[in-house]
Amino acid sequence: MQSCTRPGYLLVGHGTRDLDGTKEFLQLGEVLGQLLAPAPVEACFLELQQPTIGEAWQRMVASNVDGIYAVPLLLFAAGHAKRDIPEELQAACDAAIGGSRGLPFVQTPPLQSHPKLLELSAIRAQQAIDVAGGVDLARTALVMVGRGSLDDGATVEMYRFSELRGQSLRPAVVRTGFVAMARPDLASVLDEVAQLPEIDTIVVQPHLLFQGDLNQRVMQMIDAAADRHRNRRWIAVDRLGPDPRLAQALIELAAEID
Repeated sequence: MQSCTRPGYLLVGHGTRDLDGTKEFLQLGEVLGQLLAPAPVEACFLELQQPTIGEAWQRMVASNVDGIYAVPLLLFAAGHAKRDIPEELQAACDAAIGGSRGLPFVQTPPLQSHPKLLELSAIRAQQAIDVAGGVDLARTALVMVGRGSLDDGATVEMYRFSELRGQSLRPAVVRTGFVAMARPDLASVLDEVAQLPEIDTIVVQPHLLFQGDLNQRVMQMIDAAADRHRNRRWIAVDRLGPDPRLAQALIELAAEID
């Protein structure tokens, strides 16, 4: 891609039926476009929403780019990063019209434990703690919540992210729970930490990008745990959201490919 003089950037989201989540993703696309201007930026979805990867690819071609950075907005490397998105990108490339067929492209890696992502995650937790007030970290547990994946590598990376976040916040206890497909499940982790005698406050942080059904499920599970364990203080942390730090992380990942 170093030989490209006019690269474009294709921001690829998973897609959600949740309108607020879709709006937040598109907002991030706008932020990315502002940071990368005058380079063309197109936001698209793997599924459930439009524009599709193929549609966004054609728009990119119409912008007269000579190469494309495909930038999946993914926290970890699992099936979408390893299989689904590459297949869709190649199909879009092969189906391109006329001389644009075979346009060079590269796919950037997932966010994983990028420093900007860790920074944003820490800010979200601190915001919630500051709003709650009076939190003694020496008697606090941090529960990081992952979506869950059948990919063992993605699960390992979620544990690593939790460990790094614990090193930053320095609570008494750090745990990781998953909403689906991986163990331990979130409800069990919440019950476990609530029964620790040395813990008064439990900070629960969903490691999720945007609003959606999954984020709502996590909040419902926190409410249910708080109802079961009323002798503990519960603090729910907000999702990451379309923050400029997220866009900066994506730009840095693209730059590292060169």
